[in-house]
Amino acid sequence: MDDDRMCSQREERGAGCVANDRQCVSCGYELDGQVVYFIADIDVALVRCPECGLQQPVGPGLVSARRARNVAQNGLITWLGLVTIVVVGLAFAIGGLARSIGYAASVPLGEWIGRESPHSGSKRYWVGDLWWERTGRPRLIASGRDPWGMVDWTVCADLVRAIPIGIIGGVVYHAVFLHATRRGHTFAKCAIVLVSLAGLIGYTALTDHAIVVRDNRAIDLAMVETGFGIMFASWGVIVVIVLVGLWVGGRVLAFMIANLGGPRVKAWVGTLRGGIGKPSSPDTPEPVA
Repeated sequence: MDDDRMCSQREERGAGCVANDRQCVSCGYELDGQVVYFIADIDVALVRCPECGLQQPVGPGLVSARRARNVAQNGLITWLGLVTIVVVGLAFAIGGLARSIGYAASVPLGEWIGRESPHSGSKRYWVGDLWWERTGRPRLIASGRDPWGMVDWTVCADLVRAIPIGIIGGVVYHAVFLHATRRGHTFAKCAIVLVSLAGLIGYTALTDHAIVVRDNRAIDLAMVETGFGIMFASWGVIVVIVLVGLWVGGRVLAFMIANLGGPRVKAWVGTLRGGIGKPSSPDTPEPVA
């Protein structure tokens, strides 16, 4: 027992890590990236297989601990950048589609306001909110119509555009979050939904209070009257479609890797469970066939 204690004390963790495609001589597990233990007394570098526990000597194919840390830091920064791009990109796609549907549905009402307003002949259809409240809306109702009756409901067909956004985005999303746990997937999806909602709320506030001067205030009034309601209703539908698309995209990615990826790709991916929203355990990796 004393010999075992002395031997363990002589091991120096962090001498480097395996940097090439090396497999365990016993079980065939991929050892790339495993930490090397250096025994100074006998000048031997060993790597312990995390699958079967066998210690085996290593020679060429090592990188220094400093280089390994630099590679890990650069990889983390790159991964965080990709996460930000995916989350913000999906959020903008959801919010942009919802905003475009609400805007297009309000165009007929906006055109009517532009024609009836006293500024209809000007280049910038600057329509005052006071005119709309005191004159425009009563005139519209007196003509036998109401703002919601002038909505172009055919633009709701654009909701189908959320399907490719969800599926294509799901493939990219799961490629970035390949080994995320369920908690990580939940956090990322909540971030996508909340960022898209925050963008729409900000757009609503700016438009409603005319903080941003636009070329066509008549359309803005139509958005305030009917478009925002359609926009947020569309947003809810789009979120559901995109979340289902993310689930489908994870299955598509898993199918692509399982059927199109070579042995080295499968070895790099490891278990596909992390790629479809299930937690992967680093303590029990799957052996490479």
